[in-house]
Amino acid sequence: MEKFDPNTLRDPYFRKKFDAKKAEIESVKAQHTYVGYATNRSLFDELVEIYQENNKHFTQDYQTNLSSFRQLTAQISTQQKLLHPYHFQQLRASYLLIEKKLTEQSYAINAEAKPLIDALAEDFRQYLAAFQQWQSALKAYEAGLSDIKTSVWAEFYEQQMQQCRQLKAPIQNEVPGIPELPQEALASAIADRKDKVETLLTKLEKHPKLAAQVSAFSGNYCTLKDFESLQVQLLKKLKIKLLAKVGVWVIVVLLVGSAAIVAPFAYKHFTEEKSWTSAQTTNTWEAYEAYLHAYPNGKFGELAKEAMMQLPYGSLEGLVTVSGESYSYDGELDAGVPTGQGKAVFEDGKTYEGAWKAGSFWGQGHLSLPDGSSYTGEWEEGKRHGNGTDDNGQGDVYTGEWWNDKRHGQGTLIAKDGAKYLGQWVEGLPHGQGTYMAGEGSGASEFGFEWVSGSSYIGQWKRGKRQGTGTMRWEDGRVYQGKWDNNKPHGQGTLTWQEGSIFRGKWNNGQIDGIGTFVSKFREEDTGTWKGTPEAVTLYDDQGVQVKRGRLVNGLFIGD
Repeated sequence: MEKFDPNTLRDPYFRKKFDAKKAEIESVKAQHTYVGYATNRSLFDELVEIYQENNKHFTQDYQTNLSSFRQLTAQISTQQKLLHPYHFQQLRASYLLIEKKLTEQSYAINAEAKPLIDALAEDFRQYLAAFQQWQSALKAYEAGLSDIKTSVWAEFYEQQMQQCRQLKAPIQNEVPGIPELPQEALASAIADRKDKVETLLTKLEKHPKLAAQVSAFSGNYCTLKDFESLQVQLLKKLKIKLLAKVGVWVIVVLLVGSAAIVAPFAYKHFTEEKSWTSAQTTNTWEAYEAYLHAYPNGKFGELAKEAMMQLPYGSLEGLVTVSGESYSYDGELDAGVPTGQGKAVFEDGKTYEGAWKAGSFWGQGHLSLPDGSSYTGEWEEGKRHGNGTDDNGQGDVYTGEWWNDKRHGQGTLIAKDGAKYLGQWVEGLPHGQGTYMAGEGSGASEFGFEWVSGSSYIGQWKRGKRQGTGTMRWEDGRVYQGKWDNNKPHGQGTLTWQEGSIFRGKWNNGQIDGIGTFVSKFREEDTGTWKGTPEAVTLYDDQGVQVKRGRLVNGLFIGD
């Protein structure tokens, strides 16, 4: 005996043919004639043929495409880190069109998803290869910058590095091209530094100790401003040395007499001077910090602190967020505070790379956590705020607006089982107008309600619950359109069955309660006051007298 699964009759065309043939069989049966019984066998074969043709399209045009799409999206989600953020957003944009094709109850439209899925797979393959090539080119560009770091002044190097940091910063627009080093400007910058150093060395060639300070610049990263400052100091010392030769013997005699008193002080003064000169030459946060540690009460202490505050870039350790989290930082600074583009590594293993302001995540940035979860998007005062994508590392991905670290505004949540909510959010919960489509799992709980595969809701929400006006579709073909309260039909609403029967009336806390009309599949009407559920309902007349009690099933009001 052929068994029919009504859930496979997705396409209205086949559903109508199937229902019409069933009705014809029922009509023949009702005749109770031998001719009718003989005809019934032929009609039943035709019913089976319609059902088998439907199943062919159901499998070929719907199930196969749906399975391929879900496998592909799962693969894209697991390899998101191997894609450029812009390319990932392009792929995500294709999801919506394919999903729309697959959710339509038309095999012809379902079939249109096949070339779109193939195109998505091809784009995914190309984007993986493109990002790998882009990263290789970026590494080569960084290596080229590293090679010139001590051959040019820091100003020129930082100008080139700024472009590199901008390339590495997460962006939502087109994938940027990797620039080439400006060879003509580079050659000029190298020659300028070399000429200035060699000119100063020539002036100090008879004074090895002074010249040694200049030679240190040959292998160090420094600014032109710092070099010119050192040049002024050294030339001043050279002038003093020349003047000092006249009275050298007088000075020797005086020094011999006071050596026992002056020597310790002079040595300390000499070592501090040397340490300070080295810090100025290196001109890094670490160098000034080393000087302050060695000479906490040194005469250059205030200058060292001021120089540190002027540095536009540095590597800092032991920083603490307002919430008490410790981290190290490498990036741009403003008065010693992370501001601009930078990267932080926290003690618990998470990392953040992107824009900063006043020591907090602020602007476009990417946060990665040890559990595999991540967020890419906009920040404000260390909180997700603006537009961004949050991946919990378990297959659930939210893309949309944020406010004060919570989903807030327009956004889309796609769960690992394929479930999806698209619409408005308030403080992390669906609120306003939104659409929810259940995933594959039967009985999956989402927003405090058990959803079954194939069901969906389009309408108003309040704090994560269906409330207001909305339309609910169940996997068995039932559709409720009307008012909701606290996740249940409440108020005026219409329930339509797949067989064509309709109930219009008042609902209370999920049950029928009030005046309403039931129209059977044969267009017979029952009007009055109703109480109960479709599975057990009682009809009363205007005087409150019970008229009928039974069930609304198979398109009919069947009495007990």
